[in-house]
Amino acid sequence: LALFAVNRAERPLHLRVDLRTLPRHRLTDHITLRADRDPRAFNTPEAPDRVRPVHLTPSTVDGGRVTVPLPATSCNALRFTTPTP
Repeated sequence: LALFAVNRAERPLHLRVDLRTLPRHRLTDHITLRADRDPRAFNTPEAPDRVRPVHLTPSTVDGGRVTVPLPATSCNALRFTTPTP
């Protein structure tokens, strides 16, 4: 299961996800695409890594719910998986 979330605010936000109907799912990956401190930043030949994907520590699912911090002005990909039997 993949979930994509965009935070357009210039401050961090928290995304709450209810997984109670998917009881075995766990958040295994949180990748955010963000710039340094300038929300209007973009990559150039001189600065090719100014905007780049960053792996964040996945939040823990508790009681079928998870709260995921979204950095300011960021695009986020969340991957939920189930454990293999």
